[in-house]
Amino acid sequence: MTNQKTAMFFAFYGLLLITCALLSFLTMGVKTQNILLLEGVTGVLALFFGHFMNSHKSWAFIGGFIQSLLALILIGNQVYLQFLRLLQKTPISADITLEQQSLIFLLLSTTFIMTLYLIALQFGYSKANLKELQQLN
Repeated sequence: MTNQKTAMFFAFYGLLLITCALLSFLTMGVKTQNILLLEGVTGVLALFFGHFMNSHKSWAFIGGFIQSLLALILIGNQVYLQFLRLLQKTPISADITLEQQSLIFLLLSTTFIMTLYLIALQFGYSKANLKELQQLN
């Protein structure tokens, strides 16, 4: 049962990341390529690992954990850089206004908090997931 909860949350996380990437694309276009790629690829990977977690593949839990740690580092770095740019009131490029940059910071902060929650969930369910996987094998 906890395997399904973890898999469902990974699917929700993946859809959230893809939605945030689409939102940033719709509001700012291709100006934010790094964020589009980061959130889009991370979202697709989360859906991939969530699908295989639901199929009770043990490697998917390890891969999902590594993926979420890497996403935490990369998204955290982007949040930090965006926060510094907002404090200094320096735009990313001439095409992006400070309001758009604030929206980028908001979207990145949301995904950063969701990534933290995902890692906490994985730690919380790790023993129960391991027991379920051992019972199935």
